[in-house]
Amino acid sequence: LRSFLRPSRAELPAAVLDLASDQDAVNRGLVLRILAARRDARTLELARPALRDSELSVKIAAIRALAEYGGEPALALLKALQNDPGELLR
Repeated sequence: LRSFLRPSRAELPAAVLDLASDQDAVNRGLVLRILAARRDARTLELARPALRDSELSVKIAAIRALAEYGGEPALALLKALQNDPGELLR
């Protein structure tokens, strides 16, 4: 999976994207890193639910992915976290 972290114009295999809903939190977080590194618009789509994931590591991966991806939509999602009831996310 880490080989997909390099920016590329090649389409990601569907199997990689499917890992966004994998049982393994490491895989869920890694997919977000891959999408952000590639500046893939699906970063925003997959980060939204990841911010509500039951695993803190996935939430943190989503925050990092949004920060790396950048732009107004990502910034809006990050700003919304300022009101999150979870102290660790704020």
